[in-house]
Amino acid sequence: MLVLVRHAHAGSKRRWPGPDLERPLSPRGRAQAQDLAALLADLRVTRLLSSPALRCRQSLAPASEQLWVPVEPVGVLAADAPVEDLLQILGTPEIRGAALCTHGETLQALSEAWQLPWRSLTGSPAPDLSGMRKGACCVVENYGTPAATMRTLLRR
Repeated sequence: MLVLVRHAHAGSKRRWPGPDLERPLSPRGRAQAQDLAALLADLRVTRLLSSPALRCRQSLAPASEQLWVPVEPVGVLAADAPVEDLLQILGTPEIRGAALCTHGETLQALSEAWQLPWRSLTGSPAPDLSGMRKGACCVVENYGTPAATMRTLLRR
């Protein structure tokens, strides 16, 4: 099992005066992050991987405190990272039990990139992550096998 997380609400990209990598969560996003922490604890997540962007790290911070697991910034989860690199780590044993927090753009690219491999393994279309709401997550089980499944979870 692994969990894909779209970072929580971080306000308007256009209104933020600083570098986008430093855009923090909004009050709504902080509440979403608290909900996410409870959900990830229920799922018994054992590792927290995040895009280097502040809003992604902050989205996992409450889970880090609750689970006593550090948030690990990982470049392949950045908004501008090549999706092929993300696909490569999704297939590794080290990713089992992990929550991976990233961006909407990354999830959309992943949806497009795993269409053919998912269909060839499972015989069904790959899940579409492009519309995943901020602060939402999806649980992927048996990734890379014919029994692969995905379900989206929302708290707010």
